[in-house]
Amino acid sequence: PERVEGRFYYPSSPEYFAHHVPLFLEQNARLIGGCCGTTPIHIRAMREALNSHLNLKAVATPAKAKVITATEEIADLTAGYDVAEEDQPTSLLQKLRAGKFVISVEVDPPRAFVAQKQIEGAIHAKAMGADAVNVADSPMARVRMGAMALCIQIQQQAEIETIVHFTTRDRSLMGLQADLIGAHALGVRNILALTGDPPSLGDTRQSTAVYDVDSIGLVRVINRFNEGFDASGREMGRKGNFTIAVACDPTRPNLSEEVDRFHQKVSGGAHFTMTQPIYDPLLWRNFLNLYEERYGDFPVPVLIGVLPLQSHRHASFLHNEVPGITLSEEALERMRKAGASGRQEGVKMAQELLLELKELPHVQGVYLMPSFGRYELACQVLEVLTPEERAREVA
Repeated sequence: PERVEGRFYYPSSPEYFAHHVPLFLEQNARLIGGCCGTTPIHIRAMREALNSHLNLKAVATPAKAKVITATEEIADLTAGYDVAEEDQPTSLLQKLRAGKFVISVEVDPPRAFVAQKQIEGAIHAKAMGADAVNVADSPMARVRMGAMALCIQIQQQAEIETIVHFTTRDRSLMGLQADLIGAHALGVRNILALTGDPPSLGDTRQSTAVYDVDSIGLVRVINRFNEGFDASGREMGRKGNFTIAVACDPTRPNLSEEVDRFHQKVSGGAHFTMTQPIYDPLLWRNFLNLYEERYGDFPVPVLIGVLPLQSHRHASFLHNEVPGITLSEEALERMRKAGASGRQEGVKMAQELLLELKELPHVQGVYLMPSFGRYELACQVLEVLTPEERAREVA
């Protein structure tokens, strides 16, 4: 079919349709009909062809017809796979399950065709002890290189696991499943399930958002893959082994709604969570207390978000213009007083936050977000951790 002026058009003629009737009968079809795109004229032509064929010969009746079941087809497709090997969790999930303190550094894809700076940033982060690199998916709805393409380059050239930010903004339910299957095949199996910033925030406002599902629905789809089924319940022949990360925002004014949505994500199968940048540890305590008051013990490890500030202008922009980022008055005032030394003050603040945040309940890692591609600042923040602290197990 073709889409013409908003309508689907099926170009097959009644003659073409009728031509296939004998072919169907030769394959021992017992019921022939029409569906999308057929008209009464198509059905009449089919009936005439059917009458003509039946007048010439009787339909062959085989003694026994072999029935091929979906299970047999799946078994054929999966023959030769080493299921035991492929079902191993990602290195990141193994570290989290072992109680290790993990470090992830975010990399934004380039706006053009070459990602050398991002790959070098990933190499630098790995050298400083990072366990994974987060790759954003067109953040703030501004067009960039596809996150999956950059993940593959980083894993191949920097030899470090990635966490791909996977949004439902640009993908139908069919498309996101296809992309996830492709990601799994290419070895990108740490997925941060996100709804995604709406196109109205970005530089292509005429773009249409899809949102067949939101982040909660995406978590459920990925978890079904891990159980061996797609979103429609079709058996896939083997189980996936995605690691599912979800976002939480302890800075949201409507904390009650955020806690409820977060609970739906972890109930849907999330393995760990990554927070928005936090500049006041009290915000995390409030989120944690409300969750445990409502739902009981906190269920998953947490990677706390830390975003080094660059200047007072940068801090003010994040606080007032970027959804999901709230700075304390103390942080804004420190950056104002820092003046030209804002970058150094931002690193110092991030180091102080890291040392305090890593001791909070359920925190098992840090998620560093260097702005403007300044990956060296993320590495400077990490210098405050001793090798023993980076390798420590979290109680």
